[in-house]
Amino acid sequence: MRPHYPPFAQIQDAFLSYRNYFNTLDKIIKENRPKLRKVKEKLSTDFFQDRFNYASYLIDVEGIFVYSSIISLYSVVENCFKMLTMEISKGIKLPFIITDFNGSLSNQLRFYTAASKLNGISENDYSAISIFTKIRNCVVHDNGNISKENSKLLRIIKFLKHIEIKDGKLYILPIYCELKLSDFELLFNKIESSNNDLLHLSYEARQRNV
Repeated sequence: MRPHYPPFAQIQDAFLSYRNYFNTLDKIIKENRPKLRKVKEKLSTDFFQDRFNYASYLIDVEGIFVYSSIISLYSVVENCFKMLTMEISKGIKLPFIITDFNGSLSNQLRFYTAASKLNGISENDYSAISIFTKIRNCVVHDNGNISKENSKLLRIIKFLKHIEIKDGKLYILPIYCELKLSDFELLFNKIESSNNDLLHLSYEARQRNV
């Protein structure tokens, strides 16, 4: 019976934890949506709008939830790729130190796969991760605001489902996070099934050191 290679158990746990976190908060927000809207209507007065012009942002719980979920998912996936590469490095020598490597998720993935000769990742996978990274970066660095000068991202969004632009800001439906999570789970399943030999080297090295 083929062993379940580390660190895929940890990766599965990480995705499961994220899914539980997301589903729990999503359910709470949906159940309390009428109450949240009443609070928003009450606080979005001329006093707030004239003096601060950000009351609607502060109490847009749904928007904040989706933005934070995208940031969290990016961190989970980034850490999963690093765990995977650190595991592979136990079986083969890699020309870099995992913890010292930084950069965008798509660049990290290309670097890792080239160095470790990891199989199962297609150009479509790279492209999808690059797009997700651009969405995440817009949320992190620009609070979701997108100007007309950002023509590249504007063109990308036109072809994306569950994302649109409202008043110059990214409006993202919660289902986008759910779908991206499923995409990443499928990707890691594909990586595990496509790299038996490589993972077996790491597994044997781990067993020798037990």
